[in-house]
Amino acid sequence: MHTLSASANEVTFIVQRARIAQKCFEGAQQREIDLAVAAAGWRCYRDETAQELSSLAIEETELGNAVDSYQRLRKRILGTLRDLADAVTVGLVHEDVARGVRKFAKPVGVIAGITPATAPAAAAIVNSLSSLKTRNAIIFCPNPRAHRTVGRVVELVRDALREVGAPVDLVQCVGVPTRSISEELMATADLTIASGGASTVRRAYRSGKPALGAGVGNAVVVVDDTADLDAAASMIIAGKSFDYGTSCSSESCILVDESVSDQLIGKLVENGAYMCSGPEMASLRRTAWPDGELAREIVGKSAKQIADRACIEVPQKTRVLLTLPETTHAEPLGGEKLSPILALWKFAQFDHAVGLVQRLVAASGAGHSCAIHTNVRERAEILARTINVSRVLVNQSTGMGNSGSFDNGLPFSVTLSCGTWGGGSTTDNVNWRHFLNYTWLSETIPKNEPRPEDLFSEYWSVYHPTASYVGQLGGM
Repeated sequence: MHTLSASANEVTFIVQRARIAQKCFEGAQQREIDLAVAAAGWRCYRDETAQELSSLAIEETELGNAVDSYQRLRKRILGTLRDLADAVTVGLVHEDVARGVRKFAKPVGVIAGITPATAPAAAAIVNSLSSLKTRNAIIFCPNPRAHRTVGRVVELVRDALREVGAPVDLVQCVGVPTRSISEELMATADLTIASGGASTVRRAYRSGKPALGAGVGNAVVVVDDTADLDAAASMIIAGKSFDYGTSCSSESCILVDESVSDQLIGKLVENGAYMCSGPEMASLRRTAWPDGELAREIVGKSAKQIADRACIEVPQKTRVLLTLPETTHAEPLGGEKLSPILALWKFAQFDHAVGLVQRLVAASGAGHSCAIHTNVRERAEILARTINVSRVLVNQSTGMGNSGSFDNGLPFSVTLSCGTWGGGSTTDNVNWRHFLNYTWLSETIPKNEPRPEDLFSEYWSVYHPTASYVGQLGGM
């Protein structure tokens, strides 16, 4: 006889409840769905609740700070609700009369939400809103360091669902998040949305079920000789210092044209950066990467806290620790930092900068993002054509803009996938569109069969200009 493990029993039970709830909600009309989404969003957006969730997240995870966490939570909720507001997720969602096709939206079923210790409240509510909008059920298995925070979000969303008469089991959280429960949930659900460390995302893709995962970040930012240096410095420090650099999108590596490098460094310092000397940089490197891997103790800590650990004296109001490594080769400062540590290199020619960007993201953060501060539009296009990343931001902060912003067109998201470059299955900001299955209804249209000579004529003229293929065309 096969005996289920305790973890399998728990997962089986909550998935059964989720499937029952999802089947009940599957027949809901768009207005009912939208009211449920608004109710859930409001429960977590209102000031008192957002303050509570932000404080709880910092208390539980000891990552980041409550003020920035609060701002990010409310921005992500508002942005997600804006993206969802006019979306049609029931029935006919697209029609192409000329091609005779219509597209009907259907839920995927039960989603496993694997959420990280960084920004846990935002991850839980944003995925809940997208799941509800698409008539799915979602079960969260959070990082153990953020279990209480995600559990509280789930509790609030369930209260909101109860208020509008929707099934509360559309949103659930596992009792005790462990690796075995996480793996069991991913293997049982219909789709996994995974954010967190690279190993977590790899387990999602190995689960045997469809998965969408986030990738490792290491945003490389180019500042050329035409950039608005005041704006660039302000944005770089704002993005790098926000929530103590816990976002995978926070600025990580800066490449600046040597003709304006001294000016930029001065403006970074004016905005709160502390430029480390050579010995201080060596001490910081030993503290943050004691064995070649990023030390957990410095992740999500303030610049002052990290400096104290490294025995570096900095002003109390220091926002970012700025380093100037000599090379990018085998340099830990060239990788993801998840802290307010910034590395800066200089370049002489723009093509040199492009090569450095490619080298840095290939070593860490493949597929994720880069940015450029410039007044030459063609240079941004060169990065977009050349660099293997999913996002190139122009005159914006990656830390503030990669996940969606009110002044760019990227969808709000808590899962930034990185394509095949980063081991993912899409290059998108994962959003509600990824939470749907589609049925295509195809009807006959007037026949539109091409003549073979119309498709092959250019090839013939270039490679076989004297040959005749009339007798070889045959018929169909």
